[in-house]
Amino acid sequence: MPLPIAHGMAGLTIYFWGREIRFFENRGLTLLFFAFIACLPDADFLPGWLQGNPNLYHTLWSHTVGAAVLVAALFAFGFSRKNGYFSRYFVIFFSLYYSHIILDFFNDDTRPPLGVMAFWPLSSTFYLSPFPLFDSVHKSSDSSTFVASVLSLPNLVGAIKELIILSPVAGLSFFLKMRRKKTQTV
Repeated sequence: MPLPIAHGMAGLTIYFWGREIRFFENRGLTLLFFAFIACLPDADFLPGWLQGNPNLYHTLWSHTVGAAVLVAALFAFGFSRKNGYFSRYFVIFFSLYYSHIILDFFNDDTRPPLGVMAFWPLSSTFYLSPFPLFDSVHKSSDSSTFVASVLSLPNLVGAIKELIILSPVAGLSFFLKMRRKKTQTV
């Protein structure tokens, strides 16, 4: 699984790619919110953490198209109550959430089950790219050592690799947004 850095950058890329939208008055808070939604599938560590093994439920139900549809619908409903735009919000939240699953597909996964159930409930098959882009994250299966294991040197190297891979993508998205904005004001 990529680290929150890659997922957060995917969220920022989606923010820059789309039309200007703010869920909050503060643009920075909106950017953080986009990054948060892109990281949200990894909340599946929490129930396992409470049971002593953070990896217990990781990449199962929360890393699926079914979860993406459910989360997108809930957030879109919540935000559209104020001003409409349900379908627009749904697409944004679905894109943010499912970007996580796409990035996890390109992981060098070393823990069974390998890959993600990307298309559940349509299929229970786990999918994993034969050409991984992201390093496997070293993480303990014990809640007491989990955080320390994630904050390790191999994971720092993986985080740098994620920045190298995704910075040009986010940068291009930002550049194109600024270019569109400039063209619209002329």
